[in-house]
Amino acid sequence: MKGLVSTIDIRGQCEITTSQEFRDLYPNRKLPEFRWLKINGKTAIDDFSLDKEHNLIVSESAKAMLAKFKINNCDMKKYEGINKIEATV
Repeated sequence: MKGLVSTIDIRGQCEITTSQEFRDLYPNRKLPEFRWLKINGKTAIDDFSLDKEHNLIVSESAKAMLAKFKINNCDMKKYEGINKIEATV
Protein backbone atom coordinates (compact mmCIF):
# COMPACT_ATOMS: atom_id res chain seq x y z
CA MET A 1 0.00 0.00 0.00
CA LYS A 2 2.87 2.38 0.73
CA GLY A 3 4.00 2.37 -2.93
CA LEU A 4 0.47 3.10 -4.06
CA VAL A 5 0.09 6.09 -1.78
CA SER A 6 3.33 7.73 -2.90
CA THR A 7 1.91 8.38 -6.39
CA ILE A 8 -1.32 10.05 -5.22
CA ASP A 9 -2.18 13.01 -3.05
CA ILE A 10 -5.60 13.08 -1.40
CA ARG A 11 -6.43 16.73 -1.02
CA GLY A 12 -9.18 18.35 1.01
CA GLN A 13 -12.74 18.90 -0.02
CA CYS A 14 -13.45 20.20 -3.49
CA GLU A 15 -16.30 22.34 -4.70
CA ILE A 16 -18.91 20.42 -6.70
CA THR A 17 -21.61 22.19 -8.67
CA THR A 18 -24.62 20.76 -10.49
CA SER A 19 -26.27 21.87 -13.70
CA GLN A 20 -29.81 23.14 -13.90
CA GLU A 21 -30.71 19.95 -15.77
CA PHE A 22 -29.39 17.84 -12.88
CA ARG A 23 -31.35 19.91 -10.36
CA ASP A 24 -34.51 19.58 -12.49
CA LEU A 25 -34.12 15.80 -12.82
CA TYR A 26 -33.05 15.18 -9.21
CA PRO A 27 -34.50 17.98 -7.09
CA ASN A 28 -34.02 16.12 -3.79
CA ARG A 29 -30.73 14.38 -4.56
CA LYS A 30 -27.97 15.12 -2.07
CA LEU A 31 -24.50 14.50 -3.44
CA PRO A 32 -21.90 12.76 -1.26
CA GLU A 33 -18.78 14.54 -0.08
CA PHE A 34 -16.04 14.53 -2.71
CA ARG A 35 -12.26 14.69 -2.29
CA TRP A 36 -9.67 15.73 -4.83
CA LEU A 37 -7.36 12.85 -5.76
CA LYS A 38 -4.24 14.40 -7.32
CA ILE A 39 -2.25 11.92 -9.42
CA ASN A 40 1.54 12.35 -9.23
CA GLY A 41 2.78 9.17 -10.93
CA LYS A 42 4.69 8.77 -14.18
CA THR A 43 2.53 7.45 -17.01
CA ALA A 44 2.36 3.64 -17.09
CA ILE A 45 5.30 3.37 -14.66
CA ASP A 46 3.78 4.12 -11.26
CA ASP A 47 0.68 2.56 -9.71
CA PHE A 48 -1.38 5.69 -10.44
CA SER A 49 -0.74 7.93 -13.45
CA LEU A 50 -2.49 9.87 -16.20
CA ASP A 51 -2.06 9.44 -19.94
CA LYS A 52 -1.90 12.29 -22.51
CA GLU A 53 -5.72 12.42 -22.64
CA HIS A 54 -5.87 12.57 -18.81
CA ASN A 55 -7.30 9.06 -18.44
CA LEU A 56 -6.41 7.41 -15.16
CA ILE A 57 -3.92 4.55 -15.54
CA VAL A 58 -3.64 2.12 -12.61
CA SER A 59 -1.62 -1.00 -11.92
CA GLU A 60 -3.27 -4.29 -11.00
CA SER A 61 -2.44 -3.69 -7.32
CA ALA A 62 -3.98 -0.20 -7.47
CA LYS A 63 -7.05 -1.67 -9.16
CA ALA A 64 -7.37 -4.23 -6.36
CA MET A 65 -7.16 -1.44 -3.78
CA LEU A 66 -9.75 0.68 -5.62
CA ALA A 67 -12.10 -2.31 -5.89
CA LYS A 68 -12.62 -2.02 -2.12
CA PHE A 69 -14.51 1.21 -2.83
CA LYS A 70 -17.55 2.04 -4.92
CA ILE A 71 -16.26 1.97 -8.52
CA ASN A 72 -19.25 0.43 -10.30
CA ASN A 73 -19.56 3.53 -12.54
CA CYS A 74 -15.99 3.20 -13.75
CA ASP A 75 -15.24 1.83 -17.22
CA MET A 76 -11.97 -0.11 -17.39
CA LYS A 77 -9.90 -1.44 -20.23
CA LYS A 78 -6.38 -2.79 -20.65
CA TYR A 79 -3.87 -0.03 -21.26
CA GLU A 80 -1.98 -0.69 -24.50
CA GLY A 81 1.68 -1.56 -24.31
CA ILE A 82 2.04 -2.33 -20.61
CA ASN A 83 0.27 -4.35 -17.92
CA LYS A 84 -1.90 -1.52 -16.58
CA ILE A 85 -5.61 -0.77 -16.53
CA GLU A 86 -7.14 2.39 -18.00
CA ALA A 87 -10.13 3.68 -16.02
CA THR A 88 -12.62 6.37 -16.98
CA VAL A 89 -15.68 7.62 -15.16
